[in-house]
Amino acid sequence: MKKRIKDNKFVIIASLITFALLLIILIFIPLEFSGYKNTDTLAPVWYIITESGGAAGSSLILILLTLYLFFHFRTTGKRMNYLIELIGLIVLVELSSLAVSQLYTKEVVREPRPSQMYFVEKGVIENKGREFFDMPMKEKQDYLRFRTEVRKSELEDVYPPILSSWTTDIGFSFPSGHSQSSFFLGIMIAYVIFRSVEYRRRFLTLIPLLWALLVCLSRVIIGVHYPEDVAAGAAIGIVFAFSLISLKITDRALKLPSP
Repeated sequence: MKKRIKDNKFVIIASLITFALLLIILIFIPLEFSGYKNTDTLAPVWYIITESGGAAGSSLILILLTLYLFFHFRTTGKRMNYLIELIGLIVLVELSSLAVSQLYTKEVVREPRPSQMYFVEKGVIENKGREFFDMPMKEKQDYLRFRTEVRKSELEDVYPPILSSWTTDIGFSFPSGHSQSSFFLGIMIAYVIFRSVEYRRRFLTLIPLLWALLVCLSRVIIGVHYPEDVAAGAAIGIVFAFSLISLKITDRALKLPSP
């Protein structure tokens, strides 16, 4: 395992630097609710970025990653089995880790989202949320859709797609599932790039890490998470990704076939 960690040093260091940059930005730059209004020029950009780290975006990324792996590491026999097992592991870790966060951690911590507290202040969520936060998920969603329609005159300054996302992001806040997923997938994609491109093109490894960083920042900027939520989510994603790239099966799966 020590040898594999040494071989993967570039990806590990680049990932940790990206995480450190995330923490520095979150600590020193006030980002909360800085890009959610109609008047915010970059609001549509931040919305697209945040959606790319959601369920649909992550599913598309997993499909593209799978296609790339099969196309680039064209192989048969035992090595193909390793590749199939690696893809299965990536999907399994992605889904199971998010399920634990969504169904257990969030429910234990029970931290309301910033957007939900915004709704409380605007009177969209009534009685300071005492009934709302105990509602089942579907009931919460229906309630918010109804209440935002009733109070829409007070919400006209919110960029409509972001307002719509506030009514669908109805779970609790800690940790951020988008941040967890984006850092996990970002590191896995970075590792695949690192193992599959020529040395002079390894700078491409930084692109998925930059995407993960932007997804994390977008969650704070559009008002659905606090800085500590995305920091915790990113840290969880890093732990799972580092664990996966250190496995022997990952190393075997990503060996290019001999010419």
